[in-house]
Amino acid sequence: MSSPLHTLQRPLSGILTRDAILLGLVCGLLHALVALWAYTSIRPGSAGELFIPEQAAGALLLVTACLGLVVLGAVPIVLLYRRGLVAPIATLVVLFSWSFYRSWQSFEAASDVGATPGVTLRPDSVYVMFWVLPLAIVLVVALVEHLLRGSSRLSEHV
Repeated sequence: MSSPLHTLQRPLSGILTRDAILLGLVCGLLHALVALWAYTSIRPGSAGELFIPEQAAGALLLVTACLGLVVLGAVPIVLLYRRGLVAPIATLVVLFSWSFYRSWQSFEAASDVGATPGVTLRPDSVYVMFWVLPLAIVLVVALVEHLLRGSSRLSEHV
């Protein structure tokens, strides 16, 4: 009988090759840069105000967000490269586009009426600061696609 850890290591060893990790890292870094650029571009104020924390907790939050965005961008690419799963990338593109577009609309609406945007949790903040939520959605979609592809392969052999 194999342990749960051994059961998990087998599928991961087939996914995490050197090439897959390198490709994921490059695409994850690109994703993080684009997400941070979009985050600063749609908000009023300078990028320095957003990315130069005044306290250690702010610096820790920024580092965590940056690393998380790299992981969030890397996972769907690795799943596409190693398993041929397309839905995780499509999901990430939809989440990215929707969150930044909705936040841009919110800031534009406030600007049009001359109001100062209030401090609220906008979709782009959830995407950047709470990156675990979009990652969980991407992973659930990947699992569903994987299961659907597996069941379609089984039905072909029957």
